[in-house]
Amino acid sequence: RDAAGRAGRLAGGTLLASRYLAEAELVEAAWEASQSRSPLTALARAERAARRVLSGAYERMEASEVLARVHALRAPWLAGHGAPAAREIERGIAAADAALEREPRFRAAHLVRGRLLLLRARGESEPRRRGALAGDALDSLLRGAEGCPGVAARLAATIAEARAELTAARDLPFPSPPG
Repeated sequence: RDAAGRAGRLAGGTLLASRYLAEAELVEAAWEASQSRSPLTALARAERAARRVLSGAYERMEASEVLARVHALRAPWLAGHGAPAAREIERGIAAADAALEREPRFRAAHLVRGRLLLLRARGESEPRRRGALAGDALDSLLRGAEGCPGVAARLAATIAEARAELTAARDLPFPSPPG
């Protein structure tokens, strides 16, 4: 973080420096969470840096994807600590969608969108809706991992979870028509 801050000061606070600062803050947040410490402060700094990039025209697609990752890291942390996470999930999906609007083949945005959709599916109580969300998550995850066997291998458990949710929803009996 200190190195990223110095680089940002040397670069005169450019939008590019803000993007790299956001990336560095995401790394710090992930490390804090892996140490069972709150990543929320680092995530807030990453979000501020990503929003600075979004305020300019430069690298908006990448900044949207970084912002989606901020929300994708914050949502499970909040949920794991008893706080509502639905708003974070929705904001993250919106940010990933904004990145994909600019570049539909942006693999990193597909991957984070898939993870966020799977988080949304986990919180869905209605089985058919949960299955539909899992199907959308699976589609995004597979699009993001397409042609990248290493990424697919790292996401094997997540992809398997999405497939299992989708299969469970497909195996539900169809409701009888009213009457």
